Amino acid sequence: RQKAYVVNADGKPRKIEGVKRSVAEPAEDAQNQHFTNTDIDLRFGDCLYLTSDGFESQFGGPRNTKLKRKGLVTMLQEGHMLSMEEQGQELQRRFDEWKGHNDQTDDVLVIGLRFCGYGKQVGQ
Repeated sequence: RQKAYVVNADGKPRKIEGVKRSVAEPAEDAQNQHFTNTDIDLRFGDCLYLTSDGFESQFGGPRNTKLKRKGLVTMLQEGHMLSMEEQGQELQRRFDEWKGHNDQTDDVLVIGLRFCGYGKQVGQ
């Protein structure tokens, strides 16, 4: 299941709730399910991250445990002011460091978007 997070320009994170449904569900199950629209208030400098659960469920670290949501959100917060390219490199480095010698347990996807268009800057 995919998840979405917003880290605002001040570094405050929030999880965006979505429909709890896998894209891999059989077609016959999907016909009885409905999607919903979610409005997200985004401001200049906010970062939106779309993720698979693979990053959070990777085993590693000093006690060979899962990274979990809190670990991923902390990484997103700590790097949100970097360029998107630098964030990607830093997430890859930290994921590899966390994973250590363990095999990768799942697919890993993190897509990051920074909103910096025509809106007002934070504090204006």
